Amino acid sequence: MPEIVYAYLDVNYWHPWKIFGSISSVKQLELCLPSSKEYPVGTVFHNLVYLMLCTCETEWLNLLLCLLRDSPKLKFLRFEQYHPIRPSEERPCWSEPSSVPECVVSSLETLEWVKYEGGEEEKEAVAFILRNARCLKKATISAASTDPVKKLEMLKELSFLSRCSGTCHLTFD
Repeated sequence: MPEIVYAYLDVNYWHPWKIFGSISSVKQLELCLPSSKEYPVGTVFHNLVYLMLCTCETEWLNLLLCLLRDSPKLKFLRFEQYHPIRPSEERPCWSEPSSVPECVVSSLETLEWVKYEGGEEEKEAVAFILRNARCLKKATISAASTDPVKKLEMLKELSFLSRCSGTCHLTFD
């Protein structure tokens, strides 16, 4: 499907990777996938400029790193927790990649995080992006919590993170 522009995948099937080869020309992609264990090595999203990734599944960080590596022109990255997290599931641990994906360094301009909870893996993912995104112009973080004390603590933590781009405007809501 070489002309596909937008794809939304919310898949409950454990082997959705066969679809990726068919949508590699996509410009906008929204994903909620249960696993990244069988991510197809060699799939490159040459046209992808907008990525929304759901953070409800335990594998979201691994999937993020695969997609960043394979999306050299990505400009807009959005995280959102569309579905409730199952209490029985452990949250993922961040593993700093050995190299910074090309898109983070050379094209990523906007970061949005909706329903940010301030968990350790979320803080580390945001810190990695802010620290390495040279072209980042705007980062908008919206807290999941309505507790003003918790929101203030998150704001303090985020405001102390180093930013590679001196022109990045950080907004916390």
